[in-house]
Amino acid sequence: MISTMIQRLDVENNWKKVISNLSTETTFKLPKGSEFTAISDPVKNTITITPKQTGISRTIGKQEWTRFAEKFNEVIDSDYDPMRPGHYAKISFNASYLIAIIKM
Repeated sequence: MISTMIQRLDVENNWKKVISNLSTETTFKLPKGSEFTAISDPVKNTITITPKQTGISRTIGKQEWTRFAEKFNEVIDSDYDPMRPGHYAKISFNASYLIAIIKM
């Protein structure tokens, strides 16, 4: 059962944790090997992600995080693997990055 292996996200507390953990720029690697950096801006309450391949930054706000986290929990409740970005295609183009970040 997937749901017993991976914990549900507490939308508010996990967001605060991510903002806190990304107070300094951190490098992550996606499953296919691409790297990106992420850093939070606690004043704007956002995360900035920059894929090393393109160098073009993207900003993720709390609203996008909330949609992602709620869908993440739905996927767990349905007993599917929430670590698959395809589950989030309709709600975020940043799912691969968010999944990598929550694994930290």
